[in-house]
Amino acid sequence: METLKTFFQGVEALPSFPAVGVRIIQEMRKENASINELAAIISYDPALTAKMLKVANSSFYSCQHKVDSIERAVSVLGLKSIKDIALSFTIVKGFKKNTVDRFDHELFWKRSITAAVSAEMIASALKMNRNDIFVTSLLMDIGVLVMYLSKPAEYLSVIDEKLVSHVSTVESERAVFQFDHQELGSEILKEWELPESIYMPIAFHHRITDCPQEYLPAAEVLMLADMASSVYFSDKSTQKLKMLSEEFQKRLHMSEDDVNVFVSSIGEKTIEILKNFDIDSGGVKPFLQMVKEANEEIGKLNLSYDQLVLELKQEKKRIKNLSNELKNANSKLGKVSSIDSLTGIHNHRFFQEFMEKEMQRAERYKRSMSLILMDID
Repeated sequence: METLKTFFQGVEALPSFPAVGVRIIQEMRKENASINELAAIISYDPALTAKMLKVANSSFYSCQHKVDSIERAVSVLGLKSIKDIALSFTIVKGFKKNTVDRFDHELFWKRSITAAVSAEMIASALKMNRNDIFVTSLLMDIGVLVMYLSKPAEYLSVIDEKLVSHVSTVESERAVFQFDHQELGSEILKEWELPESIYMPIAFHHRITDCPQEYLPAAEVLMLADMASSVYFSDKSTQKLKMLSEEFQKRLHMSEDDVNVFVSSIGEKTIEILKNFDIDSGGVKPFLQMVKEANEEIGKLNLSYDQLVLELKQEKKRIKNLSNELKNANSKLGKVSSIDSLTGIHNHRFFQEFMEKEMQRAERYKRSMSLILMDID
């Protein structure tokens, strides 16, 4: 906790949760949640209203008459769909950053939405009555995004450490920050005054054995949803599928074929939802289609088992060498970009960036600012 407090003090400004999102969650937690009230909340956000109307008029819902009001859109889409789409859109829009760097923001949200779809389907299969499981899963990795936006250089070193050392994201984060995205995400959501039922399971979704009993069912769903999304986006997809299959067979009494069909349906539904956002669904395919394409490629290769093993070993060695080179290069680039090679002191670029931050800080806190110029001969 002390390390987290130090982190909060060290960043200039943490992002705030979208106000519309907070109001949607508050309304949905009411026992008598009102469609009209939800429509009124959504109508305060013009971009969200336009998105809802676009979805309601899409071919997926095939309405005979044009949907031209948010009230009509809510009735067409239904309370639950409206909640999921509205929350997803406001959160993604609020935290989407247009930047060109090594942190893939679009991939982050693709994975988060896939996890949210997975969590909802898993909770339904377990007959768990949790109206907020979609948004809980959507936000379970929000700590990753906050870490990066607050300390980009440090979080890129987390990515490097994970690539080179082959450790988990949580282990790599702890090595750099002394805490991980579960803890940070949970604290952020608590600061945003979201309910305990959302932020407590998030704090334990990678350490289930430590989770308090009352939040354990939701934390387990998040864990399984993370595995399911990893099947589509992780470099350990085969391992994650095996773990997921074992869990599903134990908890839901599914056969291996049933698990494959279930995971494939997650991909199908995710593709449908991604179409509602400004996120390209390219690369996301139903699992069974991925398996079919992989088998076809293997058949074309017509290689022996020994040849495949040899090529795999060579590729692993090449990737490891490349990861080490990348880590060293990024470390050098970080220094070169802000340090003068001749004198060893900070350069003009560093001054401009530092000056801009100080000006923003002075403006934000309404403080005066002074600049002292000295010519050292």
